Amino acid sequence: MKIPLEIAYENMEPTPDAERHVLRGLERLERVSPDLMAVRVTLAQRNPRRETGTLYQVNLQLTRPGPDVAISRTAPRHSESENLVTAIGEAFEKARRELIELRDIRRGDVKGHEPPQFGKVTDLFPDYGFIRGADDRIVYFHRNSVGGAWAEVHVGDEVRFGDEPGEKGPQATMVQIVEGRR
Repeated sequence: MKIPLEIAYENMEPTPDAERHVLRGLERLERVSPDLMAVRVTLAQRNPRRETGTLYQVNLQLTRPGPDVAISRTAPRHSESENLVTAIGEAFEKARRELIELRDIRRGDVKGHEPPQFGKVTDLFPDYGFIRGADDRIVYFHRNSVGGAWAEVHVGDEVRFGDEPGEKGPQATMVQIVEGRR
């Protein structure tokens, strides 16, 4: 990290235990994103006079190449008491997941959705049928892939579908009738 870690405390005194857990969380973040430039952590004690217990809020500001990451972890309102270490751990875990997602997007590892394809129903049987796609492929589909519209499907209907590899060739995962085109 290029800029030293900043830890701010609101409504509470600094503790070595809290700082140790923040540093441990930071080590995990740097393994996922070694390009972190600055990290600011705010530890805040909320409702300090409440008789049922103390709740903590942990805010993280991560500066890095690309978009900055801001994480706010607030205890649920129904919590009667909470541990500061737990709050710190949950905030850093949330930040770690966010950094992994951003890293995967940058690498192109995020799976994109294929656009739907179009075709015509060529054959129908009691529980399944076949579609000839615009690319001339024959695609199997089961009545479940049509949802509740199975009774409305007829040979010759134009359909929109998504497919995936099946045991015996391409299989439609979703089939929708294109309205007004029979």
